[in-house]
Amino acid sequence: MVKRMIALLVLALMLQSGSVLAALTASVDTTRVGPGEPLQLSVRTDQEVSGEPDFSVLEKNFEVLDRSQSQNISIINGAVSRETAWNLTLMPRASGEQVIPSITLEGEHTSPIKVKVSDVRIKPAAGSGNSIFIETKWDKPSARVSEQRILTIRLYRAVDTGSSSLTEPQSDDAIIRKLAKDRVYEAERNGRRYKVNERRYAVFPQSPGELVISPVQFQGRIPTTRRRKNPYSMFDDFGIDMDAFMGRGKPVRVWSPSMRLQVSDVPAGVDPDKWLPAADVQLMQRWEPAQPEFRAGEPVTRVISMLVDGQPVDQLPDLDLPLPTGIRHYPDKPVVNEQVTEDGILATREIRDVLVPEQAGVYHLPPVSVQWWDTQAGEMRTTKIDEQTINVSGAPASAAPSNPPATSQPALQPANSQPAGDGTDKAAAAPARQPAAEPVAMRGPNFWPWLSLLFASLWLGTLMVWWRAKRQSPGQPADHRQEAEVSEKQAYQALLRSLQHDDAAGVEAALLRWFGSRYPHRKVASIGQVTALLDAKQDADLIDELRKLERFRYRDDSSGVYRSGALKPLIEQWRRKQNKHRAEKASESALKPLYQSP
Repeated sequence: MVKRMIALLVLALMLQSGSVLAALTASVDTTRVGPGEPLQLSVRTDQEVSGEPDFSVLEKNFEVLDRSQSQNISIINGAVSRETAWNLTLMPRASGEQVIPSITLEGEHTSPIKVKVSDVRIKPAAGSGNSIFIETKWDKPSARVSEQRILTIRLYRAVDTGSSSLTEPQSDDAIIRKLAKDRVYEAERNGRRYKVNERRYAVFPQSPGELVISPVQFQGRIPTTRRRKNPYSMFDDFGIDMDAFMGRGKPVRVWSPSMRLQVSDVPAGVDPDKWLPAADVQLMQRWEPAQPEFRAGEPVTRVISMLVDGQPVDQLPDLDLPLPTGIRHYPDKPVVNEQVTEDGILATREIRDVLVPEQAGVYHLPPVSVQWWDTQAGEMRTTKIDEQTINVSGAPASAAPSNPPATSQPALQPANSQPAGDGTDKAAAAPARQPAAEPVAMRGPNFWPWLSLLFASLWLGTLMVWWRAKRQSPGQPADHRQEAEVSEKQAYQALLRSLQHDDAAGVEAALLRWFGSRYPHRKVASIGQVTALLDAKQDADLIDELRKLERFRYRDDSSGVYRSGALKPLIEQWRRKQNKHRAEKASESALKPLYQSP
């Protein structure tokens, strides 16, 4: 009897000891996961505790995606039991055998748990039951260095997900640009409907060999229960995922396969410095005005545009624009533009060069060319603008010779004397000597007094003309100046009115009229001729805005709305500055004395 009681007591002690040892336990929902698949870890204790386990030991092999805590109190036959549980969602950081280490809480320890993480990414077959998977596709299996390739990434989802995100493809050996917007549509795979998000990228390999682009990753949450209509149904109407907002749902991560592309080097015999692979390259030239009249000393704007299909703007080559001797030029900063479409990247570079011929004559502008690799035909090509011949007329105004008065020429140039005689030669020569007959007749002892009297009369006449002009200067010139000022003010007010309506065509027309009124002796028929009148440094901001107006007016990408708000204050500032400069110049001229003492 006594032995039986002792055995029962020992058994009770063993059960109590076992209960103490089992106070902290750990378990997982699965010990085998695939790449990108999370697992659930549950840590439980039936003891009353004040803290929580040390989960920092998990960070080496796992990423903690989610963590929650729950408590359960139960009373059975008067006995009260408590259980505290910590539930964690873990994502393995690497493939292979991973170990969930022992977790500690107030001196208690859990047992380590081994987890097998598969390193094989199996591309899901259609209808295989996978709710989420990623497909990748190249437009061609190979490329040459710097050649554009299109990479398409498709995310398939058969279930709704919240807090979703998809990373971007990355590589240190390629330039990657996202194309246009994502396409969203539905597709069916063996009877199962998927929502598809499609993204396209332009990829430009930078070195030969195998290009490897790291896998992209999708991260989201799958709702664990059906959504209730209440209390969040009103948010559903606005497309707000309250499961994601409240942190509910099972986290999920999916990776794409690695994206690989074979890249060949530049073809043998091709200069690497002239390597430009593209689907098409075009060179275009235009003049401003469209049909210019080349005159010595007058500026004409030459605009050359290069269009490259299949390269980003930072890969476009510089153009060599040689000019013959006798033409000065003032190039503007090139304007580049990059148009992104579903089929790739289209880049343009526009070069504006103001040409000023120094003298009249015939000039030959050398051809402009660019070499490139035709990715469709697989051969080198050359696109060029042929040699241009321009005929420059006139002479610079500063080089025009001053003609002396015609009245002084007969008196200063005596006629050639001819021997007297009879015959046909004398008769034929008589008309030619007739203009010099009078000066010859004046020769004699009284010739020089008469010549002095003539010069005195001319000097007195010139003095009278100057005196009359001086007396009339406050009158008539002021009237002409006043009329010019009124005309300029009217054109300026018209320009201000057009700037209020954001009408690009109206602003351009009013701008040309106004500058024409300010420079009546200059030809102002284009925005390029307007900018040629401005100072490249002091008026840089105004020139930039005028260039924007010009690009909006004469390019094919003017589908947007022109905004003239930035141009108006620059115009007002420029006019105030010019009017102040004219007033100061006029004041200095008025105060200058007629005769200055030495």
